[in-house]
Amino acid sequence: MASASIGQVHRARLKDGEEVAVKIQRPGIGKIVEVDLEIMLHLATLAERHIEELTHHRPVKIVEEFARTIEKEMDYTLEATSMERVAKVLYPR
Repeated sequence: MASASIGQVHRARLKDGEEVAVKIQRPGIGKIVEVDLEIMLHLATLAERHIEELTHHRPVKIVEEFARTIEKEMDYTLEATSMERVAKVLYPR
């Protein structure tokens, strides 16, 4: 159905016949992202130290914010919780 850098979404059917979407995280993506973030942080640190023009852009802070964002995106339980909240509002019992 859809794919992205960290996972894929597939159609599925439950035993009761209900159609659902199943989101699957790419195997090993956590380690890949961790290493990429370490590299980005190292480069941002070097940039802040050695390129005066970049200091006011705060590259390290940008990478840290990106890291927080991607870690939340990779936590599918947060997404599931949000979806459950929306479902309760849209389809109250």
